Amino acid sequence: MGSHNMHSPHYRSTIYQLTLLADMGLNARDKRVTKGVEAVLKTQREDGGFPGHDPRRCAYGPYDIGLIVRFMNKFGLGDDPRVGRMYEWIEENQMPEGGWVGVKAICNPRPQGCLNSTANVLWGLATSKNFIHKKVIRKGVDFITRVMRSPKRRWETSKFSYPQFWNFWIDDIKLAEICVGLGLSRGNRALKGSLHNILALQGNDGRWIEQNGNYPVRELKEFFPRKGQPSKWVTAKAMTALRRAYVKSRR
Repeated sequence: MGSHNMHSPHYRSTIYQLTLLADMGLNARDKRVTKGVEAVLKTQREDGGFPGHDPRRCAYGPYDIGLIVRFMNKFGLGDDPRVGRMYEWIEENQMPEGGWVGVKAICNPRPQGCLNSTANVLWGLATSKNFIHKKVIRKGVDFITRVMRSPKRRWETSKFSYPQFWNFWIDDIKLAEICVGLGLSRGNRALKGSLHNILALQGNDGRWIEQNGNYPVRELKEFFPRKGQPSKWVTAKAMTALRRAYVKSRR
């Protein structure tokens, strides 16, 4: 894979693997982690941004920068000055409507922003305390809440899966993580709706199932459950989101 793009191929690429490792609790003390991080950061542009997932079409990729911000913070590398440059790019490139979208090379993105890119940017910012209560956050959350009102979007956000980046849309567990991480109260419309949907999809045995599957990397197929099977990964993510939301609301 060329050094210009750490996004492709899907699921096997550096950005995806580092996102997965961060969720599993690894940190920068592992030299393999820092080696991967440095490989990604070598592709950072002077203005703090990163190439789009298809650099021939989109010059910049907010979808990826959100994942990078997230794993940098989870690895304990949030104080790296290169992360600060990512924050600057994010604030400078937010659309007036509140979303983010790939800066076009020959592509023609929707002017108001992309739901998936915006969700990933906010997912990354939710791991940092620097953005709680900032205007950029309020505008971003308002954007994804508006876009997710349609019946089609509500159906999509109820299809839980892990790894969460398996599905390129935002699900209710991911939205709950975003809202809680950004300091929103349980009375917030987006968070309240997501918590309701998470609880509604819990099985009688207390678990949640994998609703997308099957993980396409042959070497890891046995690591993640197949579609329709109970998933310890989805269950853990759902319970973590619920615990953070309800414990926080009692403080």
